[in-house]
Amino acid sequence: MVNWVEAQKPLLNGLMKMAGVIPYTLEIEPGTKMNFWVPKETLKKKSRTGKPAKPDKPIKPVVLLIHGFAAEGIVTWQFQVGALSKKYSVYIPDLLFFGGSSSDNSDRSPAFQANCLVKGLRILGVDKFVPVGFSYGGMVAFKIAEAYPEMVRAMVVSGSILAMTDSISESSLNRLGFSSSKELLLPTSVKELKALFTIAVHKPLWFPKRLFKDFLEVMFNNRKERAELLEAVEVSNKDVTIPHFPWKIHLLWGESDQIFDFELAKNMKSELGENATIESIKKAGHLVQLERPCVYNRRLKKFSMCMIVKSTGTVPYTVETEPGTNIHFWLPKKTGDKPAVLLIHGFAGDGVMTWALQVRSLSKRYSVYIPDLLFFGKSYTDKPDRSPEFQAECLVKAMRILGVKTFVPVGFSYGGVVAFKIAELHGDMVKALVVSGSPPVMTDSNVNRFGFSSISDVLLPKTVNELKFLLSVAMHKRIWLPSWPLKDYLKTMFTNRKERAELLEALVLSDGNTFPSFPQKIHLLWGENDQFFSHEFAKDLRIKLGEMTSMEIIKNGGHLVQLERPFVYNKLLNKFLASVENL
Repeated sequence: MVNWVEAQKPLLNGLMKMAGVIPYTLEIEPGTKMNFWVPKETLKKKSRTGKPAKPDKPIKPVVLLIHGFAAEGIVTWQFQVGALSKKYSVYIPDLLFFGGSSSDNSDRSPAFQANCLVKGLRILGVDKFVPVGFSYGGMVAFKIAEAYPEMVRAMVVSGSILAMTDSISESSLNRLGFSSSKELLLPTSVKELKALFTIAVHKPLWFPKRLFKDFLEVMFNNRKERAELLEAVEVSNKDVTIPHFPWKIHLLWGESDQIFDFELAKNMKSELGENATIESIKKAGHLVQLERPCVYNRRLKKFSMCMIVKSTGTVPYTVETEPGTNIHFWLPKKTGDKPAVLLIHGFAGDGVMTWALQVRSLSKRYSVYIPDLLFFGKSYTDKPDRSPEFQAECLVKAMRILGVKTFVPVGFSYGGVVAFKIAELHGDMVKALVVSGSPPVMTDSNVNRFGFSSISDVLLPKTVNELKFLLSVAMHKRIWLPSWPLKDYLKTMFTNRKERAELLEALVLSDGNTFPSFPQKIHLLWGENDQFFSHEFAKDLRIKLGEMTSMEIIKNGGHLVQLERPFVYNKLLNKFLASVENL
């Protein structure tokens, strides 16, 4: 008879591969193997001998998703991988005795699991990452943070605790009506599995008995070893000390978690100190990432992005350029004598979302400033002016307030128009200019090339289908994503719709407007497959801009070239910036 859980594995595996991760098995030490799902771009190369080559070091910031006790990695995190993989290199391990991982070592402690994960990540070329731990995986994540603090950028924990002390274990089990962790977490019958499922969710859903039986057969193997894992988790109260963690820890909790309730989470936050933050998600239980994936992903991405940007020495700061007008920046904590680079985003994301993959590459050599333009992110104004000139003036005022005298603007799409305006109006402050996917002026003929009745039709999507269309036009290679992360992105990134529509109206000028001239060096860094402004358009633009303008085309890159080909983009951007440092 067909096991329906087993039969769905190829479908889940296929979805993971479409999201950009593939399975890879590592020998951690003789007798110990761990299965990982890793970014496929890190495994492209093959050795001359035909054997698997050493994995490439990931380019994007790394997130490590560590599962709990009732299921392996991709089952636990199936709704997170697609949402994260565009911006992050996502690694999903199976802990020992789950999925395809095993060991003949007798150590069953969370510390041994942590050591094996770190050894595996080092083999995979990972030296820094954000662990995200759920339930049992949260305890393993804490052990990683305690033993390898130099590798951890920040940390997210859901439905877990620092250590399972005998007092916490006893009080939790008594409250839930179980005599032992084994009775709760290693069900032997459909009835016991249903009881576990009822406790783990906020709102139990009906499933046929057959599905529970199939899940029991597939997901609860290696029962002897897992029972030993549970025995090794519990420690005495007197043996527990709370380590000091120097970076941010975010507790992301289901408000109705019955296994580790929200009060326990709040107490843990107090014990962890000022570096810990906490958020609860309504209408969610212990399995919060499965019950409320859209909300969970939105909050996880927000925290992870901020922490990764902060790890480069960049911090958030709001500048009041005039009464009623505030510009939110990410800016260097310490500027020193490094040259300043201003990264100006486009229309479909804020500053950090647009430039997340460039900050680390630039920050060692440059003071990087990343603003949110007005009506994006946390920036706003009560002034009626919606023109690119006003955006440019506000940025220049802010840079002056921040003490920056000269800088290189790097503008993408709508941000490119703003960057050109800065160079035109404040040439004394602009050392050079880099632009991707943008003309100096957006004219009627530019818009007509798109084949839309209005520019708002494509740049202000209202539905998931409209957003899917925008992404298909903006990218060289389409990536399949389920609807729910796109719905989540739509809610988060397309706020202030009235004001943004006004920005687009003010952006488009008649064809009779004069083409400005620029005395600075200008570098056009373009995706070869840009469908908004083709590389042929870029070549014509280079000629119009004159002999001070250079151009480089990036293959297999579309309009979102800095996100699709970050390694090549960063290399070429750094090369140009180095050439103009002494201007």
